[in-house]
Amino acid sequence: MTVHQIMTRFPKFCSPDMNLAQATELLWSAGCGALPVVNAGQKVTGIITDRDICIALGTRNQRASELTVGQAMAEKLYVCHPSDEIHAALHIMRARKVRRLPVRRQ
Repeated sequence: MTVHQIMTRFPKFCSPDMNLAQATELLWSAGCGALPVVNAGQKVTGIITDRDICIALGTRNQRASELTVGQAMAEKLYVCHPSDEIHAALHIMRARKVRRLPVRRQ
């Protein structure tokens, strides 16, 4: 089985300038736990998860509307490709200790 067979085809995404309140609303409405962070050139520059948002809000004395995605996102990005076998993607996730893995366009 390949990543292509189970990946989300049209994922929601956000920008680094979006505030955490907006990102949280997007996560809630999309029913997902992570958003790729895309710059003005439409390049994925990071990922933000519901956990990242919780940690950012729990460790700072600021409202969600006062913090940006860029301040809370993970910039270290691990990816897989649609043609990768599922076990290869799982290996990356296990080795890098991540729970979400963006799929790079080919």
